[in-house]
Amino acid sequence: MELDPGELDRFYPLLRHGGDAALDTFLEHLLRRGISESRVLLELLHPAAGRLGEDWDMDRCSFLEVAVGAGRLQRLVRSLTRRDHLRTAPPRAERPRVLLASSSQQQHTLGLLMVAEFFRKAHWRVDIGAPLRPERASDRVRDQHFHVVGLSIPLLESVAMVRREVQRIRHRSRNPEIGILVGGIAVATHPELVDDVGADAAAPDAHLAPDVAEAFI
Repeated sequence: MELDPGELDRFYPLLRHGGDAALDTFLEHLLRRGISESRVLLELLHPAAGRLGEDWDMDRCSFLEVAVGAGRLQRLVRSLTRRDHLRTAPPRAERPRVLLASSSQQQHTLGLLMVAEFFRKAHWRVDIGAPLRPERASDRVRDQHFHVVGLSIPLLESVAMVRREVQRIRHRSRNPEIGILVGGIAVATHPELVDDVGADAAAPDAHLAPDVAEAFI
C-alpha cells in the first residue's frame, strides 16, 4: 500500500501547528489503511524533517518551532519503530554491533535516531554516541568492540572534525578491521567526502545503512 501524493501536505501543518493527539490520529489512519511503518518513516517523516529544515533556512519558522517539530518527529519515530520491531527478519545467533554518532554541531538527532531504528530492525546491537552522549566515538571503540561506526556529517564545516575523529577511531579501535560509514546532508551533496575524511563507505539513506554495513561483518 502506497501513500497518497498529498499525505505530506496534509501531515506537515499538523506537525507545525497541531498537537500530539492530531498527529497520532493521522498516523493511525495510515497504518489502518495498510501502509507499513517503514514506508511512513521513509516517505512521510523523513521528508517532513527536510521540509522543517528548509523552513528554518528560509526564516519561515523560529528556532523554537523547529525544536518542537523535531521533538514531535522523534516521538513518532520511536512509536512507529516500537510497533515494527518484532516484524522483521529473524535475529542472528550473534548480533553485530554498530556505534552511531554525529558532530557536536548537529542540533537535532532525528536522522541519527532513524538510522538507529533501521539497524535495530536488521537485528544489530546499536549504541548511540554524540550528541546524545558526551563520549567521543573514538573513546567508545577503545573500550568496547564494534563492527561498524557510523558518523553523520551535517555540515561542510564539520569535515575537518570528522576527519580527525576517523583517524582516532582507526588508531584506538579494539577491532582492527572496524568499518567506518559516513552519512548526512553534507555527504549526500558531496559524495567525495567519503574519501576526504578517510571513511570506508557512505550510507546514502537511513534504510540502506544496515545493508552497506553488512560488508564489514
